Amino acid sequence: MESQTLSCCALTAGGVFKLSDEKEHRVSQEQDFDGGRVVQFHLGVLSAYSYLLCSCDAAMLIDPGRDVDNYEKYLDEHHIRLCGVFLTHLHTDFVAGHIEAGERFNVPVFIGRNSHAGFSHIAIDDEANFSLGRLRLHFFSSPGHGDDGVCMSAGTVSGEPEMIFTGDALDVPEHVSSSMDWLHHLESLPDEIRIYPGHGTVAESEELRTLGMERQLNPLFNPQASRREQHGGSGLHLESLRRINSQGPQMADWDDPFEEIKPDIRLASPESKVLDIRTHSIYAPRHVPYSLNIESNGRLEYWAARLFDPLDGALVLAGGNFFELSEASSRLKAVGFDCQGFEIETWLKAGLPAKESRVVEPEELDTLLWSDEPPLVLDVRTAAEWKKSRLSGSVNIPLAELAEKLETLPQDRDIVAVCASGFRSAVAVGILERGNFRSISNLYGGLGAWIEAGKLLDTTGIKAPSPGGAGCGGKG
Repeated sequence: MESQTLSCCALTAGGVFKLSDEKEHRVSQEQDFDGGRVVQFHLGVLSAYSYLLCSCDAAMLIDPGRDVDNYEKYLDEHHIRLCGVFLTHLHTDFVAGHIEAGERFNVPVFIGRNSHAGFSHIAIDDEANFSLGRLRLHFFSSPGHGDDGVCMSAGTVSGEPEMIFTGDALDVPEHVSSSMDWLHHLESLPDEIRIYPGHGTVAESEELRTLGMERQLNPLFNPQASRREQHGGSGLHLESLRRINSQGPQMADWDDPFEEIKPDIRLASPESKVLDIRTHSIYAPRHVPYSLNIESNGRLEYWAARLFDPLDGALVLAGGNFFELSEASSRLKAVGFDCQGFEIETWLKAGLPAKESRVVEPEELDTLLWSDEPPLVLDVRTAAEWKKSRLSGSVNIPLAELAEKLETLPQDRDIVAVCASGFRSAVAVGILERGNFRSISNLYGGLGAWIEAGKLLDTTGIKAPSPGGAGCGGKG
């Protein structure tokens, strides 16, 4: 296919987190190569990567997040012109910044033809070629993670490809592995080609990922390899986020991120969408009945997208102060939410009802487990975490699955929710309250605090007990 040139002038638009590092897209890696530079940005709360591919004074923005300020800052500081935005696929775990970047920089959005996107874009065909500065860009379809997937390789115009931007094409569930016919595109490429994926951790971003590593470690190439943790995963409102990205999200109002509202008794119901963003120790003594607690100082976006549907009306935030509410509202735009909110003190001063949930310390829980009627310990970590180490006799229901499995839990028994740090178990308390469970506690500090108190965990391989069974009755 005849190569086209990307020109700014020619194209027009048709666990535990350190919050300051994790809440926005920050440069996590820069790599210079013959012909240009790759700048990797990382959004820790969603384990998401985005990229600027730069050559000469031109750049392509790849899979951007919705807040594009830090991309603009980098471009301005390095005197680089943005020439286009490329989406590897219609994302289903965050709202992409293709509309925001396209409007702000007046550049086109490139996406695979099979996306059938509803926003103005340039449709990319299989085997399409473009040039960017000194680079040759080659696009090829990569269905599997989604039918609309497209990968992009880049290398100097006169040489072979040096890197491939894969999005989520190489991180797919096991059941779709047999349909990955597009992998033949990679057969003739050398092992040293660099791979730039759509998701990963900060630690992973510091390690160079190559095609040779994929051939050795990725089950798509090597069935004997163990599977990577999936960063998108269950519980997300996948279709809602895909729809938002496909239609083209509305431009966000970053200067006025949420609407302050007056508390209303109608919010104290299981059908309401009240999200309390305070720490779980402050939430527990007094909170809006049936509200869910997801601390803003953590993976707020990740869990909000799993527990609420962004297309199901505004999300109502309860927080400690206006700044906290404003910041959380801005961050939640990354997963498609429009937010309203109020300070919790205004709820209390209005004389509206407040709910209390218990927090237990490790010593108290240890005593309870030896009592004649021990509580059921509900571990809401992932199955992999639970299998590795756990409180003896605990029941494991991962947090993302809890709301759908409440009927498996006994209504007539005390329940203590636990996780690694107390963050996820605090969310679980709200879900259990919504299910009308009456006696619920949260282990303060989680299993980390349990270990610090000198208590032991069970690390043997055991079969999960039934939630309705005897449960934790001693250390066994």
